Amino acid sequence: MFSLFFEIADKTQADRAAQIIKVKFLKAGGVVTTLINTGEQWDYPKGWAPLQWTTYRGLKNYGYDALADSIAHRWLDLNMKVFFETGKMME
Repeated sequence: MFSLFFEIADKTQADRAAQIIKVKFLKAGGVVTTLINTGEQWDYPKGWAPLQWTTYRGLKNYGYDALADSIAHRWLDLNMKVFFETGKMME
């Protein structure tokens, strides 16, 4: 998604990246960092705030507003849910 964030992807590349994000990486809490669950800290099913922002901004740069907004809402909803359940804002 960095190529969309920095606006160096062409239209075909941006279309393909958006489709992959929508079909494979978009989950209930935003976008996951990887598709592989190794048990490591940032692997599936976890997300990471900087990558949410990079993906959001990159998609916005290419006009994928609905997908970007969906990611933002899902990420914020997840963080609010965790905060209200635990009283903590996690990393």
